[in-house]
Amino acid sequence: SMPASLAVLTVKANDPYGEFVLALKESLRAQGVNVVNNEKNAPLTLFIEDESFSQRLTSISGNTQVRTYDLTYVVRCRVLKNKQLK
Repeated sequence: SMPASLAVLTVKANDPYGEFVLALKESLRAQGVNVVNNEKNAPLTLFIEDESFSQRLTSISGNTQVRTYDLTYVVRCRVLKNKQLK
C-alpha cells in the first residue's frame, strides 16, 4: 500500500497526456491515491522530469533473424512539496 503522505497528489510532466503519465495516474488511483489536477488541492506533486526508452539487440539466430532484445525504460522524477492551503 501507499504511504499516507501520498494519499493526495498531483502529477505533472512535460507531456501530461503521454502514455506513461496516463498509465501512472491510473496505477496510482488503483492503489488508492487521489490524483488531483490542481496542486493547490494536494500537499505533493510528482514531477516527471524525463523519460527515455532504449532497445539493444541481444540475440540473433543463425539466419540473421532477431531473437531477443534488451528493453530499458528510464523515468526520472521528483516529489515536490506544494504550498499549503490557507
